[in-house]
Amino acid sequence: MKLHIGQEIERRFQESGMKLPVFASKINTGDRNVYSLFKRDDINAQQLKLVSEALKFDFFSLYQKEMPESIVREPEPEYQKIRNAITITLNVSGLMDDISKSFPEFLKSVKNEADNYGFRLE
Repeated sequence: MKLHIGQEIERRFQESGMKLPVFASKINTGDRNVYSLFKRDDINAQQLKLVSEALKFDFFSLYQKEMPESIVREPEPEYQKIRNAITITLNVSGLMDDISKSFPEFLKSVKNEADNYGFRLE
């Protein structure tokens, strides 16, 4: 059965006992527009958020119930490979001759230090 959001909002509104002008004010609209809202089978997200807050009910969850389980809860690894890694960028400044002479030794000492901590450099 297709969700008719307006009817759901009207049902929750009636159950709440809230006065129409109060509800209309909370969702930033006029009384007539509330009656129009009750007849609609769709609603924009911002207005649905206001309605949810006013009636203290998560209307978004009704849409989630309508969706097939495979769409709502797809396995995460399908889209991203989780890696336990940190990428570090290193900027070295100085005279190019000095850097080119000492940089290999510098990298070797960084690798040794990483090994001491149990880290693996790639």
